[in-house]
Amino acid sequence: VVFGCGTSKKVPSLVKDLVTLEGCADKPALIVTGKSDRFSAPLVESLKAEGIDAVVYHCPGGEPTTATAEAAIALASSNNCGSVIAIGGGTPVDTGKCVAAVLTNGGPSPDLYDFLEVVGRAQPLTTRCAPFVAVPTTAGPGAEVTKNSVLEAGDRKVSMRHQFMLPELVVVDPELTLSMPRDVTAHTGLDALTQCIEPYVCNATNPLTDAISLAGIAAGSRSLRAACDNPTDINAREDMCLCSYYGG
Repeated sequence: VVFGCGTSKKVPSLVKDLVTLEGCADKPALIVTGKSDRFSAPLVESLKAEGIDAVVYHCPGGEPTTATAEAAIALASSNNCGSVIAIGGGTPVDTGKCVAAVLTNGGPSPDLYDFLEVVGRAQPLTTRCAPFVAVPTTAGPGAEVTKNSVLEAGDRKVSMRHQFMLPELVVVDPELTLSMPRDVTAHTGLDALTQCIEPYVCNATNPLTDAISLAGIAAGSRSLRAACDNPTDINAREDMCLCSYYGG
């Protein structure tokens, strides 16, 4: 995990190092992002400067869905992508995890439902995922540091989970959250704070999770209002990114 203001500028060189190490630098990367190209367009250009081609998948608005993940998997497979970079909120990150997992575990005809719980066959992953990089641009559920994806399947929420799904590289740059509008800051911030409170008050606590949870609660409770009232308060934004990270 690389954390701190300005660290997103290191993403292209870090990706180059990762894909070179993993032996897939000659294949394009799939960039999974939101509806806007605000973050993806500069990343495409900076990756090109490092000699890495990229294909972009734009997630529609709202929660991640099985249909979104299937479309992203199809795009990655058809372009023979060797790695996945998610830049955006929880939806691109959860979608990207699924893509990275199915690229190396789905065989010649990948099927997301082979690995989904509840509505699928819940098969375990047997091979490491394709190199996956997560670059969050919101401070919410902390999906960038969890080993599962939660997707909507009709009226149900289903999961795909395995320890292989943890990203190999996470870059958390509070500066990327400065453009979040007030309502998104509030909604994602409350999500992050709740994710820290829940493990602290549950009936199966332990000293390690308590320490992490308390640090997240402290960061979120002192800075959520400040981040909403003054979007350019970088110290508050950094606290909310820490709150999100600890909650994840």
